[in-house]
Amino acid sequence: MLKFTAGVILGIAVGLSGVYVYHCLGFEFDLSHATNITIAVATLFAVSIHFDAQRTAKKNRIWDTNKEMLLDLVHSLSKAMNATDLEIEYELKHQTGQGSAELAEREVASFDNLDRKIDYVLSVYSPLMDSKLIADIKTFKSESDEITRQALSDEVSNLEAYEEMHGKYEALYGKLIRFVGKISGIKYT
Repeated sequence: MLKFTAGVILGIAVGLSGVYVYHCLGFEFDLSHATNITIAVATLFAVSIHFDAQRTAKKNRIWDTNKEMLLDLVHSLSKAMNATDLEIEYELKHQTGQGSAELAEREVASFDNLDRKIDYVLSVYSPLMDSKLIADIKTFKSESDEITRQALSDEVSNLEAYEEMHGKYEALYGKLIRFVGKISGIKYT
């Protein structure tokens, strides 16, 4: 919408300037001038269409290259979020004494799968992806490693660690979904 508005404003300004030059300055306008102006306008349209096609082609190449990996990463992150929810529920039941009779099914594989996907993205796909997204993933990985270290050394409880990790998962998930929406050509709403 912004491009359309800017185009309309620019068109009106150019049109008014043309009327001013024609009427106020006594500019002689004949068929050769009309032909030159028509050729110039057609050239501007052709150049703008070419640049738009190049930009679109670049976005499509980036999407085609990263599509499978990004969707796998989003899926793994979603599974890790669900597993974290189950772990939080288990920890809450365990703290109240209700969790001893029925053990929650542990989904450690979800966390391991997410770690493998993140390592793969950082080692293989980082040159092919947006640098801001790679920086966000690296930040997530370092924060995740720090939370795991704190939980293993009993600096924080398991419940606190799971809750903090769930927040980190949701933040990265939101960034990934926005990036996927932007790069795929589907507007993020």
